[in-house]
Amino acid sequence: MPHFGQAPDNYQQKCLCVLLLDVSGSMMKDNKLVLLNEAIRKLYDDIVNAKNGIAPSTKDQLFVEIISFDQSPHRIQPYMLLSKSTMPPVLKSRGSTTDTARAIDFAMEEIETHKKMLLSTGQKYYRPWLVLVTDGNPTSSKEQMERISKKIRVAIANKHLFMTAVGVGNQINISLLNRLSGGNATKLEGFSFSKFFEWLAQSTDKVFKSDDDFDRAMDAEDGFL
Repeated sequence: MPHFGQAPDNYQQKCLCVLLLDVSGSMMKDNKLVLLNEAIRKLYDDIVNAKNGIAPSTKDQLFVEIISFDQSPHRIQPYMLLSKSTMPPVLKSRGSTTDTARAIDFAMEEIETHKKMLLSTGQKYYRPWLVLVTDGNPTSSKEQMERISKKIRVAIANKHLFMTAVGVGNQINISLLNRLSGGNATKLEGFSFSKFFEWLAQSTDKVFKSDDDFDRAMDAEDGFL
């Protein structure tokens, strides 16, 4: 990706998308991590190769960063235009706890850094996306979860980002995820990661076509939210 002051690959308006993915030990159960890896590969394939109605220009406008987390966040793919990355990294399970508040803090810092980079190179951008996927309740303290929930609500209200939270399995507290994401949480049925990421690809494509009109881009007729 371009660095501060470096000429960009193109001057089309960009969209930033952070995938914040739980890789704690429980994600190894029921092949959840295997299915998630497959779904992310399909997301890349659909966008890079303009499949399923995705515009060919989307890969030149969409930056993706992948952050895995357990007790700590790890950037496993830095921000990169999908036109520059044809294959995502493979997620691997590590720790046993799920410090969601710390992971979201890290993801939001990454978003702000990248927004500044885009502005420094004269590029406009659409509202960034933060996509959280988790299969359990956070091990962050109650105070940390309240703090991060407020931080996200303020960011969403000020249109600094759009967030969606995806709960996987039977241990999910969907009301907590809704508080975290400004009401944009969903629970997957039967680990249907592929269906969700198909929706994500279509939705990011709609953002480019609707000039950041989220009422249109987030139409739930065929989606999750």
